[in-house]
Amino acid sequence: MKRVIIIQAFVTDAETYEWMVDEFDRGQFQLEFIFLNPVETILEKKLIEKGVAVTIIPFQSLKRSPATFFRLLWLLIKKKPDVVHCHLFEASLLGLMAAKLCGVKMRIYTRHYGDYLHKYYPGSVKYDKLCNRLATRIVATNQNVFNTLVEFEHVNPHKISIINYGFKLDRFMNPSAVIIENLRVMYNPEKRWPVIGVVARYDEYKGIEYVVSAFKKLLIKYPNAYFINANAKGGYLPAKEAIGSLPEKSHCSIPFERNIFALYALFDVFVHVPIDEHVEAFGQVYVEALAAGIPSIFTLSGIAPEFIKDKENAVVVNFKKEHEIFDALLLVLENTALREKIVLNGKRDVLIQFSLHPMIAKLEELYAGH
Repeated sequence: MKRVIIIQAFVTDAETYEWMVDEFDRGQFQLEFIFLNPVETILEKKLIEKGVAVTIIPFQSLKRSPATFFRLLWLLIKKKPDVVHCHLFEASLLGLMAAKLCGVKMRIYTRHYGDYLHKYYPGSVKYDKLCNRLATRIVATNQNVFNTLVEFEHVNPHKISIINYGFKLDRFMNPSAVIIENLRVMYNPEKRWPVIGVVARYDEYKGIEYVVSAFKKLLIKYPNAYFINANAKGGYLPAKEAIGSLPEKSHCSIPFERNIFALYALFDVFVHVPIDEHVEAFGQVYVEALAAGIPSIFTLSGIAPEFIKDKENAVVVNFKKEHEIFDALLLVLENTALREKIVLNGKRDVLIQFSLHPMIAKLEELYAGH
């Protein structure tokens, strides 16, 4: 049996890891988790309830990392894992260095972002390159991330495995009616219509201000329209100010909602418009919204160019084009035949490409060394 330790940092809740624990072949792999977090989180508690070994190392930032690093090093020496798999920037940097010093032969990290550091923090790209050297294998979540690693950071393509995110899609396709109604009462008590949904942090590359501009135009024709933004965290002021400029009762911002799979059911149209083709590494919301059966408007970033087709499974707009977003909103709201077509095709396409089992099978194959 192979002992696999997964190292994560600053993750408070991610059902993917619960799904992994449920689906992995326990006869071949023993999964353990190390979390670098400031406090204990709901995810750690849920994994412990499933009987998984979980270690929590208090962690604030890389500036205070020496104590964290040496504790991590000691844990890996003690546990002697066959595989260490790191996720996200801080965990990858510290985890891969510790695993290398401990002599762990299979050191993996998943690259969850594309050229984000190249664009916004170029001085930190050297740390990505260090992780690339320390890892024996790199998981790219899609072709976009693969291209960033090969073209911008000169990683040997044979070192990279493309493994798309996998989802328990039935959670989005068949949410509880009771949970949906509870969310509706909480977030849209006046039952305003149509509801335009966004699930995106306040980051420059998410393009939220372009959606808000289009929504303002929509309010002229549909004065009862409602804007919901979930995962409303982050510090990009233009996005915050744009939402803050909307009429008081026309919008709702949700910092965190665990029942995100049911929240989509509140949306009449979903919009996700990152500002260029590379900056979104994957974009899970592309898959989630289509699985939930919500007619969607997208720019082609992250995973989208690999499966999104204009007016076949979504409506595609160009980057940073608020007038195109507005036109697309009207088209989706007022063309019943198109709306039904993209919903039906969207569900079909995500079922084909993004179900959970292919992801689990590819990870098991990777951990087995094949």
